[in-house]
Amino acid sequence: MTITAVALDLDGTLLPRGGKQLSARAVAALRAVQSSGVRVILATGRAACAVPPGMLGAFAPDAAVYSGGALVLDRE
Repeated sequence: MTITAVALDLDGTLLPRGGKQLSARAVAALRAVQSSGVRVILATGRAACAVPPGMLGAFAPDAAVYSGGALVLDRE
């Protein structure tokens, strides 16, 4: 089986509780996953406006699911 995508939650998963920005280590790991050809999808219950660009640091996800699935954005 080939893994083509991973979906990860923000709060309490990629961001520690109360965290304001992805750590450099998290960004490096996510970029490594993308470099291997796997799409990285962020999933969150937050509205898109509640995820400011600075929160993700220098990381650009391939897609994102906001508001518990009410909004799905694909970078392509």
